[in-house]
Amino acid sequence: MKKIALIGSNYYPEITSGLSNTFLKLCRDSNWHVDEFMVYGVSEMPLKFKSLALLNEYDGIAVLGCVVKGETYHNSLINSYVFNKIYDLSLEYMIPLGYGILNVKSYDDAVARSLLNKNNRGIEVFESLELAVV
Repeated sequence: MKKIALIGSNYYPEITSGLSNTFLKLCRDSNWHVDEFMVYGVSEMPLKFKSLALLNEYDGIAVLGCVVKGETYHNSLINSYVFNKIYDLSLEYMIPLGYGILNVKSYDDAVARSLLNKNNRGIEVFESLELAVV
């Protein structure tokens, strides 16, 4: 049985829950065990990722959340930092990553990517881990 850690962001809870519900259903259907961990926003994810990677208990780690473009370029800074840091940690600890942090222009775009349909990013996160986790 594969053991996966799921790190979710509470900042847009309705978006993250839409992503995680889809992801978790696919994991249950595949008989994977998933431990869920929540952080406030996506900027806290790298620290949680590193703490989980250090445990050396997981076959893979999924990150799910959302950053919506605002009136400033703050979203670009967050997305760049989190994307680069989490991928670096994944390589450093050789742990497969399912990256599901939405980077969208509007809240409506985030809703569209988190609904229970074929566009749900949780599906892509599951599929990437399914291929990567040995």
